[in-house]
Formats: sequence, C-alpha cells, structure tokens
Amino acid sequence: MQAVAAATCIEIRGARQNNLKGIDVDLPLGKLTVVTGPSGSGKSSLAFETIYAEGQRRYVETFSPYMRQFLDRMDKPRVDDIRGIPPAIAIEQANPVKSSRSTVGTMTEINDYLKLLWPRIAKAFCPSCGREIRPETAKSIADQVVVLFADHPRLNPLPREGEEGAKRQVRADSNAAPKTVLITFWVAVPAKTEPRKFFEFLQQQGYLRVWIDNEVVRVDVDPKIKRLGARVQVIQDRIAITQENRARLVEALETALRFGKGKVNVIAVEAAVPAANKNKAAETAATTVSEHPFSTGWHCAHCDVDIRPPTPGLFTFNNPLGACPECRGFGRTITIDLNKAIPDRSL
Repeated sequence: MQAVAAATCIEIRGARQNNLKGIDVDLPLGKLTVVTGPSGSGKSSLAFETIYAEGQRRYVETFSPYMRQFLDRMDKPRVDDIRGIPPAIAIEQANPVKSSRSTVGTMTEINDYLKLLWPRIAKAFCPSCGREIRPETAKSIADQVVVLFADHPRLNPLPREGEEGAKRQVRADSNAAPKTVLITFWVAVPAKTEPRKFFEFLQQQGYLRVWIDNEVVRVDVDPKIKRLGARVQVIQDRIAITQENRARLVEALETALRFGKGKVNVIAVEAAVPAANKNKAAETAATTVSEHPFSTGWHCAHCDVDIRPPTPGLFTFNNPLGACPECRGFGRTITIDLNKAIPDRSL
C-alpha cells in the first residue's frame, strides 16, 4: 500500500517550516491542487519553501559535484519526511516580463525541451496525397519491399502443426516463381541529346537496360526510340524477392540511391518472356504490376513534393519559422475593425 501511495501522491510528514506546526498532508499527483488560507497561515512556506525546495534539492543532487557549484540551491526544508516528490519547478507570483511572448513554458524553460522533443516524434504527411513522409534508408526500403511481396509461399513461414490442408497447398505452390522487381533510378537527359548517344554513355557506365514506356529496353541494341524525355529510368538490378536475395536487394538499393541522388523506384513486374522465344533481345519485355517510389529525404516520391524537415525552430513561436504568419507569435494583431469604424455601411 505504501508503494501505491508513493506513486500516486506526495506524502509530507511533519512540516515545520516557518509558521507550519508539524502538519501532515498528501497531495495527489497529476491533478491541480490549490493551497488557500489567510495571510501568514503558511501557504508559501508549504508550497515554495517545503515542497519545491525539497524537489529542487533532490534534482540538483543528481548532478556531479562539479555541476552543483554552478547551481543555486535552496536550504533543506524543516520536515520529517517527504515521499513521492518528482523534480519540481516554481513560478513566482509576480511576472517581471510584460511581453505577450512570455508564457509559463518560456519562463520555466519547458518550451526549450518540448521544441527539441517534437521534431523527433513528429510525423509528416504529403499535402497532396496524404501519404506519410519520412526519410528512408536502403534497409528500410528493403524491409518494405519484402513486406509488399511477402504473400509468396517462399517468403511465408510454414503453417503450424495441425494445418495439413494449408501445408499441402503451400507445397503445391512452392514451385511458383517468386515476385520479381526492378530497381531503377532516374537519370536526367541533357537537352537535344540523341537516344543513341545517351545509350552509349550509359553503356560506358556499365548499364545495359533502361525502363521506358513500361518496357525493358537494352541500350546495346539499336532501339526504335526517336526521342527521350527529360529523364530516363536506368535499371540497377532485377531481383527475385526471396530471403536469399535480401543482401543483394539492399546492395542494389544503396547503389541506386547513390546514383539517383536519394531517389529510387521499385517496379514489380511479371515474369518476362525468355529471349529465346523472341526475335530480338530488345523485344524482351515485362508487364508492369506496380511502381513504388522511395526517397531518402523529406520528399513525397509519389507527388514529387518537398517539405521542410522538422526542426526545433518550427515548434516555437519565438522563431520566425514557427511563428504564426499573421500575429508573428504575439498572439494578437493590430488592424482596423471596419465593423466598428463603419457601423452603418449603408451610409
């Protein structure tokens, strides 16, 4: 029972500070407690010189002796015992600052901690499509790709004991080909560049395939493409999503992100028709299933929209980044109220 009481309230026993006559009181935590009484009854002695002084003293004791010499410490209060007291802050009754920017949060410096906390727990969403925006890494992208195509039997664990029917179904489908994805990155095409010269440049860099119009095009075969767009998707790798290929998937994503300047596209395709069944290797095509763009920055890869990364300045009204654009952080605007200046608009 004592442990429960210590966790839910502050227990004060034998407080004798100033006018207090050895009082015992329990103050519930997480609730607003008001101390009232006539002048000289010991309200400030209980609130400031007993409770706050003990909370501040215990908090300061957590620092090293070197740090304590730079901190102002209050005298130990005259009290028999105080249990369950957390670190405390005190706000004086008189506010010496008259600015509207001065609040309880700024005076107690709680805002300084909050503006450091909020950027780290903030979640951003695209204003156009509503998708969550977060910086990705090669590992996080690989995790999402595996989850997206984890419905394949080779990636799913076997059924538990007693699920014979499901187990036979998994074994029957185990010969199916795993889902195949293309890892691509965008490369800008210089203006007035012929496709043949651009493909020769890619071939010199060691890339032989590009993704154009939902088709895999080889750059070492004379294509029938007359004109390229502003940018072209270069295929970094073609990977079957299996647990054995996970390391290869992460390596391909890292390389694509490096050459794609933090942007990569994962294209899920059906199994391509073998080249032996085609007249030309360039005609080896695949049917697009879906595209999944990713970005390593605060960028919506689907809408190509950049947002400002969350910083402490965005979460404080004393900074131009976080201040309201109308009141500039003061909480009020000085303008002319036309309804009061012109009561009767018909005149």
